[in-house]
Amino acid sequence: MRSSRAWSVLVALTALVAIVATACDSSSDAANRPDPTSTEAPSTEPSSTTTSTIPVWTKPTPAVPVTGAYFGTWRGPGPGRGDDPQAEIAVAEQQIGRKYAIDHRYYDWGSTLPSDYERWTASQGRIPMVSVCACHFDSGETVPWSAIAAGSEDGYITGIADGFKTLGPSFFVFDGEPENKVRDHGSADDYKAAFRHIHDIFRARGADNVAFMWAMTGYAFQAESGQLADAVSLYPGDDVTDWIAVDPYNFNHDGAWHSLSTEMGPWYRWARAQHPDTPLAFAEWGSKEDPNTPGRKAAWFTEALRDLRTKYRAVKAVVYFDEEKHERGEVNDWRIDTSDTSLAAFGELARSKWFNPTVRSRN
Repeated sequence: MRSSRAWSVLVALTALVAIVATACDSSSDAANRPDPTSTEAPSTEPSSTTTSTIPVWTKPTPAVPVTGAYFGTWRGPGPGRGDDPQAEIAVAEQQIGRKYAIDHRYYDWGSTLPSDYERWTASQGRIPMVSVCACHFDSGETVPWSAIAAGSEDGYITGIADGFKTLGPSFFVFDGEPENKVRDHGSADDYKAAFRHIHDIFRARGADNVAFMWAMTGYAFQAESGQLADAVSLYPGDDVTDWIAVDPYNFNHDGAWHSLSTEMGPWYRWARAQHPDTPLAFAEWGSKEDPNTPGRKAAWFTEALRDLRTKYRAVKAVVYFDEEKHERGEVNDWRIDTSDTSLAAFGELARSKWFNPTVRSRN
């Protein structure tokens, strides 16, 4: 049996060790935490070996990487591709030599969500990402933002919220690129009210695992678009927006070849200045080939990787739009395998350590 004096000394030593350990942990955390106001950072890739393609979740919504970024895809249609999305994501991952961290799908209003596919992909270790249009694909009819905000769609929203809360960490995009839908779907105020209403129902139903992502085009933030004021007016608010996203594309219209930096730079500067604490993402992104310059798309991917890990380190998730898109009489082929050089460069980008993010566990 210990004497009272010995016991007192032991208690004091235990307390001192605990204080020192806590201080060291806090100091280490502060040293490794990225500066939220910085737009530039060292150009080296993360040297830490404590990385995981499937990260340790530190809160119900997808954790924000400390260094690096999640790498995701929308694997859409194109020549030679099948109708089985499970088989197609497997082919895509085989092509690039790694597993995608985020799996993006698109749905119209009224779709049963989450679908069996979201449950399957989550079970495979990917983070489901769902974009829901306030429209009906078959008829082309819109669902007015004002009606959603007023509560007429609450039954549907409640149902999907209840489904998502059983799924695990997920991303949700409501009516992406709304700057192109103002007037047809409603006003900017209508959009913000609808976004906030959906968010509030999810939270009230306990779907705290869903991160709400606001997604805009990169073009809307460029001076020549004339849309900047409208774009900013659509922002729903920091209290309901978990991630701010952009869709930067190199369309190569009429030979106008644009780098990723050109397409996303103005958006990035706005987001970092106005919302420095909010993680950033690409909800979609892509480049076409230059038929006059073989290998130019491959070089575009190589340059994109360099810029993402040096100039744009606050972008914590990139989700590629891997589809041959037919729209308004034009074919925009964003697929990763439009050429052997494109696929090789995309694979190098995908396997970069920058896209094997470091996520700190607090458990």
